[in-house]
Amino acid sequence: MNLELLRKKVKEAFEVMFESKTDESIKSYEKAVEELKKSEKIAEYAANERARKEEADKERAEAMKEKISQPTMEDNKLKEEAIKFVEKIREALTVGTNFTGVIPTEIAQRIERRKEELGGLRKYCTIHNTSGNYNFLVDGGTVEATYVNEGVKIDSTDISLNQVELSSFDMYVLFKVSEKFISDVAVDLVAFLTEKIAKAFVKKENEGILKGTGDKQMTGVITKYKSENDVIATTSAAGKITLEDIKELMTKMKFTKENARLVMNESTMWALSSLKDGSNYIFSQKEGVKFIFGVPVEINPAMDNIETGKIAIVLGDFSYYHIANRMNMELKTLKELYAESDMIGFRAKKSIDGKPSTKDAFALLKVK
Repeated sequence: MNLELLRKKVKEAFEVMFESKTDESIKSYEKAVEELKKSEKIAEYAANERARKEEADKERAEAMKEKISQPTMEDNKLKEEAIKFVEKIREALTVGTNFTGVIPTEIAQRIERRKEELGGLRKYCTIHNTSGNYNFLVDGGTVEATYVNEGVKIDSTDISLNQVELSSFDMYVLFKVSEKFISDVAVDLVAFLTEKIAKAFVKKENEGILKGTGDKQMTGVITKYKSENDVIATTSAAGKITLEDIKELMTKMKFTKENARLVMNESTMWALSSLKDGSNYIFSQKEGVKFIFGVPVEINPAMDNIETGKIAIVLGDFSYYHIANRMNMELKTLKELYAESDMIGFRAKKSIDGKPSTKDAFALLKVK
């Protein structure tokens, strides 16, 4: 209650008590005083909290201001490289030639960081930053424990090591920008290029993780295992998915589900949200399907719809999908390609490869 009103109430109660001096009026006055004291304490606490918060906000603002005014060595290096890089691009275009060159390391790393922020399946994969072809060995067998009686020979488990080779395939992104935009000195061209290149590469990589053909490109999980019957579950009915089908899918993945993801497109997710247990919906109708049997749902537009013969859901621990990531990126301007429309083409190129290392970490749901 407002403190002024409480004080007025105390004053009125005192006047009544002074005139009547009854037990009831005394109690009313004491109650009003107690209520006023309690409210004053609350008001004092609130005022102190506001003052403390304002002081903390002021300290944070000062700290942020100091941090901005004193950029790190990394910030300074990025800024220097960005200025030189943009100057070279604008200089080449001014004299009517194309720019071709390697994107500076600091800017390339900024693009890689932006790719990580954009996410998708890539953030769950194992990334190997390398400069050439990359080979590694994976365990192709299962080590088993057993019980033996005293004095009985213990049989060993043979372990097979499979070699996985990641090659180097070129991935390109091409987009166009107006000459006026590039020549505008107020435009942060590096930030613009970083966003465009990162988004395009992430989109293509996420497609490759699932459906890459392996022919001069990444090898997708679906491509690799779509003919492996022991990791494929098939829906019980044509053109739809039930909760029992998801259970069957779970049994097909041999590895633990601790780090697994259920990958599907948005259409499939909303179709699953319509599943009912009797007359009640199983999943939230507002938020959609976030988890199924404790496994997180990952939306990926590269996945197929629920159609006969299609792989609609992939269950997998994508830490067993390996990506060879070459840090070097090239950029080339294509002035002649869009000259008639006063646009400049930008083509970025990087080398990459990726493939799953073991089928035991994945399972596929095929629509009947």
